[in-house]
Amino acid sequence: MALIFGAILGPLTFMLTPDWTLVITGLVGGTLAWFIDRKIKAKRAKYEP
Repeated sequence: MALIFGAILGPLTFMLTPDWTLVITGLVGGTLAWFIDRKIKAKRAKYEP
């Protein structure tokens, strides 16, 4: 999931700040993936006995 976010955010971030592209993309993409994963796990735990 983080890889997909990175692939989408990479070119967009490069247009804004080429020097910090990798750092910003990794931070934002990884954080988004982590939050989505937490939401999915919380939903699953809610419906498990």
